[in-house]
Amino acid sequence: RATAVARSIAAGSLDNDTRTSAGDEPGQLLTSMGRMQDQLHAVIHATRQLAGQHQQGMISQRIDSTGLPGQYALMANEVNALVGHHVDTANDLATLVQAYAHGDLRQDMPALPGEQAALSQAMAAVKANLQAISQAITTLSSAAVAGDFSVRQDSSRFAHGFAAMVDQLNTLMRTTDHALAALSSLLRAIAAGDLTRHMEGQFNGVFARMQDDANLTVDNLGGIVGRI
Repeated sequence: RATAVARSIAAGSLDNDTRTSAGDEPGQLLTSMGRMQDQLHAVIHATRQLAGQHQQGMISQRIDSTGLPGQYALMANEVNALVGHHVDTANDLATLVQAYAHGDLRQDMPALPGEQAALSQAMAAVKANLQAISQAITTLSSAAVAGDFSVRQDSSRFAHGFAAMVDQLNTLMRTTDHALAALSSLLRAIAAGDLTRHMEGQFNGVFARMQDDANLTVDNLGGIVGRI
């Protein structure tokens, strides 16, 4: 029976009946097999419990190895160390993502080994894209503040929402440039004494009001000069 139990445990089966009333050496061996089986059950139960807790979001939980002897305690501590490493990595990612979400791009994700390097590379790509879109917006806004609405940014450098954002900003710069150029052309014509010109084109919002006011100004000036 003891030999059969040993073979069964080695094969991964831990539901063996080790009960015996024998007090001789074979009986003691069978009893020891039972205690070993119980310890393995305890380690497996603790590991399953840990997995369930983490699936429920309780990532601070660890296996209590204080009641486990020798190598069983070492096994539990190794599992705790492995889980702790992954939790620490996840927390580092969350902290960095939160910083990036608030516009703080000073920190980099530490280089992770092996297959985890994909996480470092992904965070590096996130930072690079955020820096690039920030630079594009800064370039366009600085040019607008300086009165140069001819500046554009290449939206093909970006994808999805970032590309749409750059396209919209380019459209804003283009629309403003077109409206101001048309108004400037009209003012130059007025300055040269040409009161037959008008601000032509299809404009919206404040640019449409500028167009109406400018054209009304030309008509009024034309009327005044005609009466003179």
